Amino acid sequence: MDEKLIEVRKPAAGKSAFIKGTRVRVSDIARMCSLGESADEIRNALPHLSARQIQAAIDYWRGHATEIEAEIDEEDKLLAKMSS
Repeated sequence: MDEKLIEVRKPAAGKSAFIKGTRVRVSDIARMCSLGESADEIRNALPHLSARQIQAAIDYWRGHATEIEAEIDEEDKLLAKMSS
């Protein structure tokens, strides 16, 4: 796992892991993977990211699955609340 490519920030809504130097959260990559997108498809959707950055995010997600999945669940709940 190349953790030097990942940084944890504390934005207003809570703690999130980001691909260093970008606004892309690890949870964004995890969500795309969960929807069945491959690393190549993610790279096509986010061409400013390198294959190495995407793989680092995937590896980080796998190593921190509980906290990343909790972040995704919280975001889903917030979106559902906002849309109702």
